[in-house]
Amino acid sequence: MEEKKVTVVIPSYNRADKIEKSVLSVLNQSYKNFEIIIVDDGSTDNTEEVIRSMQQKYGKIRYIKVKNGGANRARNIGIQSADEGTYAIAFHDSDDEWRPSKLENTMKAMEEHRVSVVFSSIMIHYVTRGTSKVVPQGWTKDSVKTRLLYENIISTPSLVVKKEVFNEIGVFNEKLRRFQDWDLVSRISQQYEIHYLPKVLVDQYQYGDNISMNNEAAIETLNYFEIQNEEIFKKHLREKAMFYFTCSVVREGKEKKAYLRKCFFTYPPIVIDFVKRLFFRGKEYTPRGNE
Repeated sequence: MEEKKVTVVIPSYNRADKIEKSVLSVLNQSYKNFEIIIVDDGSTDNTEEVIRSMQQKYGKIRYIKVKNGGANRARNIGIQSADEGTYAIAFHDSDDEWRPSKLENTMKAMEEHRVSVVFSSIMIHYVTRGTSKVVPQGWTKDSVKTRLLYENIISTPSLVVKKEVFNEIGVFNEKLRRFQDWDLVSRISQQYEIHYLPKVLVDQYQYGDNISMNNEAAIETLNYFEIQNEEIFKKHLREKAMFYFTCSVVREGKEKKAYLRKCFFTYPPIVIDFVKRLFFRGKEYTPRGNE
């Protein structure tokens, strides 16, 4: 297979203690035609020193330092900085690691299935708790588009997107503090087929200081999704109900109960789905469609 050029975009903020190992996991890929763009989001530690040293030692690394503006803005700067010869954009986080065949497998799937977007499963390591889990799992790949209406099944470091897609869809929404990857792939899924590769190709590490733990930011983004998908939800009542359930997970007290009521009253057969999910836990299960 001809290796088409991939630009790997890595936003980073104060990850000097983790970024070298993360970047090495990209440099050690079996797929060789790539460049790395690291966008330093105004780090105040010695991130720049670490990266400059790696540039001299390994090459293939471009370093851009900007004023702190958030990971979304940093990713967008990386996308916009990719050179003319770039065929696809891959995303990586500065405290995660790719497995050696990550690019080879995703680029092969992109060519074989003639799609513009590919993502894989990842292994999430909850460092503080000392536990791990694989996501996504237990669902069928033909449900990607509808699944995205209520669940964030695609993690940014698992994602590879043809560069041309961004010209049509746009880039990351810089106003969102959470679920920016969910927002992006939801928009992409309305116009492009997204292929799921059922292999674990990324190790993602979640620490106590990760932005992914911020429920306030999650609620803010879910409120935005509810407005954005209002018309689509009219045709997908089951998915709307499941979205309300997702909203309940990050809320407490009366708000939690209110969203659970919305879930069950929007699509009452959802109760049967929940029972089946419990019964089929650990197995592949295809949820019921609209009736």
